[in-house]
Order: sequence, then structure tokens, then C-alpha cells
Amino acid sequence: KNVVLNQFNGCSLNYFSPALISFSQLACYFKTPEENMKVKEINLCKLASNSLFRIRFYLYDSTSKGPGKDISDKVIEINSSKRKVEENLEKYNIIIPGREFFVAIEWIFTDFNAFKMKAKINKKQIKYIAYNPNISFKDLKENVNDAESQEFVWVLNFNGKWEYLNPQFRSNNFLISLKMQ
Repeated sequence: KNVVLNQFNGCSLNYFSPALISFSQLACYFKTPEENMKVKEINLCKLASNSLFRIRFYLYDSTSKGPGKDISDKVIEINSSKRKVEENLEKYNIIIPGREFFVAIEWIFTDFNAFKMKAKINKKQIKYIAYNPNISFKDLKENVNDAESQEFVWVLNFNGKWEYLNPQFRSNNFLISLKMQ
């Protein structure tokens, strides 16, 4: 039977991307109803712009409660300009051992993904480079069927260490869903 984890209705206009912060991956916690389920499809919302990024799957580390060992040795790269991305992953044959795991978006820091931004910080205008994709999120109280699946959100810093996401974003549901079998 098919199960959808973190099913959401519609995309949001709130976006999250690495800019002025130092991380390369955003990992969201998921829990399946049964052990050893297969990943069939990923759906996510992002800003409608050219984006090249990777999808990663990690075991749940019961000690740190964060992402653990990489589940798949295959590179899953997505190139899409669409706002709603639906990618069939059956050919990768990803089986989730146990029930708890993380799905991560990995940013690829290339000119293709770069865009210029302006912001005011301490009353001073600054220019900086940000990177696609800009992942869509909603407040956990808004339109979410499975808030538990977003209980833990982590980022991988450039030192290769996983850490909790900034507290201001922890109450958000990143619009990433999985169809499992």
C-alpha cells in the first residue's frame, strides 16, 4: 500500500535558502508507519526558478536524534525550474531500514544556482549572494496533515557537523513530502 508522509496542500510564499548562513544541507525528520518501506516519490515546493540540487536520505541517529549514516550511495540530482517538483525515485530502490529517517536537500553552490540579493542589516544596505533552491515552508499550524514528521530539522554546516536549525525556523513545516510503499 502507498502512504504519503507530510502531505501538504498548496505551496507557500515563504522560502528558505542558504544566504548569510553557512550550511550545505537541510534535513527533515520523517517516520514511516511500518519498517522497511520503499521511497517511491518526493514532492516539494520551491521558488519557481532554475535550480539544481540533490536529495539525500539519512538514518535516524538515536544518540544525537539527528541525521546519521547515508542510506543511499546513489546521487539523486534534480534540475527543475518548476514551483512544485514531483520526482519519481523508484529507480533508486531506496529502502528505509526501521521507521525513522531524514530527507535532506543538498545545495549545489554553482553560478547556475546563484542569485544576488539586497538586505538591510542594522540600517545598512548590504549585497550578498544566495543560492537556489528556495524551499517553501508553512507555519506548523497552517494546513499540515502530519506535523510530527517535521519534529526535527537539522542543517549540515561547512565543517561537516549536523546542528539544529536556527530556532526561528524550527516551528515551520518544510514542504517536502514522500510517497512510500
